Formats: sequence, C-alpha cells, structure tokens
Amino acid sequence: MKYFFILLLLNLSFLEKASAANGQPKEGPWSEYFQSQINARPHDLVTQAFGLIKNKKNATIIDLGAGNGKDIVNILKAGAIVYVFDADPESVNIIDKRFKYYVRSNKLLIHQMFFEDIKTLPKADMIIALCALPFMKKDKLMSFWKIIQESLNPNGIFVGTFFGEKHYAKRDPKQPKLFRLSREEILNLFTHFHILNFYEEIEYDESSSKSWGSDQFDHRYKIIARKKG
Repeated sequence: MKYFFILLLLNLSFLEKASAANGQPKEGPWSEYFQSQINARPHDLVTQAFGLIKNKKNATIIDLGAGNGKDIVNILKAGAIVYVFDADPESVNIIDKRFKYYVRSNKLLIHQMFFEDIKTLPKADMIIALCALPFMKKDKLMSFWKIIQESLNPNGIFVGTFFGEKHYAKRDPKQPKLFRLSREEILNLFTHFHILNFYEEIEYDESSSKSWGSDQFDHRYKIIARKKG
C-alpha cells in the first residue's frame, strides 16, 4: 500500500557514444523497467508542458533520458522534430525500433551518450528531463545546466523532475547512483526562468518499507518553467 502526501502546489500563470546500429546493444540497468512501461501513457507533466508550444510550427524538442520513448509519442505525431539523449543501450534500441518511420524521415534523432559527455545541444523550444538529471554526476550538474539554458530558445519550456532531500529508497548496487537537492537548490537553477508550475510530492511506500525494514520515501519536485525572453 502506498500513501501520497502532496506538500506543495504552486500554479504560477552518451556508457558509450556508439549508435544502437553498431550491432546488438547490451542490456542496460533500466532494461526491465523500459520493457514493462512500453505501453504506458505519456507523463501528464509532459503533456501539459507540450500544450504550451504545440501550435508552434516545426517545434524542436529534446528529451534527456528518454527511456522507452513514451513521452515523445504524441510530440512526434504533432510534427515536431525530436532529439533524444540516453546512455542506456536498451533505451536507444527500443526507441530506434519503435519510431523507425520518424528516424528514417529525420524527425527523430537518437544519441546514446552520458549527459556528462554532452558539450552542446541543438536549439530547442522544449527540453524534457523526467527522472534523468539526478542520475548524472552531481558535480557536473551546473555545467550541464548551462548547456540546457543555452539550448532553450527565448520563451522555451523546460519540464523535469528532481529528487528532494527526503528521497530514500534502497537500490540494487547495479542501479545508477542518484543525488538529491534541496528546494532552495532547485529553485536557484531557475533564476533565468519563469516558473509556471511547481509541485513537491512525498510518497511513503509502506510495502517496500516493510520489505527493507526501513522507511522508504519517494520525494520529488516536478517543474514546468519558461525561459525568460
């Protein structure tokens, strides 16, 4: 059983740089999860954010940590050009197969790389980063955040999530490490943005807590923000 506590709601107005095409990719640490979520709907947060720019012709979208591509299904159908970046080879393989038509028509461009290895990003009207940035090296976050800000066009939209200080979940040692940020640290990232929506959520997982013998919490911040013009 899980209990949800909504603490705050403000509604303010490359692993390898090789392509999946270079042979059969090895399974990454997220392979099982990607497959289990293959038919999942796009995240409501992404749908809401895309609604702010969906009428823009030839919109360019970047999805950082695209997983199995569930969040770009409707975006591709709407005619946008999408760049995806994910270090997991299985993610790249799934997306390449799932959206073959868009890959062949150059509407979807796939890059397998760690965020730490990205030196520049294409100009974009929206950047998606759901449960992605907290898995990079924390000491590289600020330099990569500057790349994100430079990539976004004036009035461009950022939609993403960060783990809060109370986030605690025992993890398989094979799973990537993650970092947590305070509310103040997260808000400081957005000094060049107008925050449109800011949610803070804590989920207490009673079942996992009993299994592990310690309290397990999912504490995350969900944000939609518009870059200042």
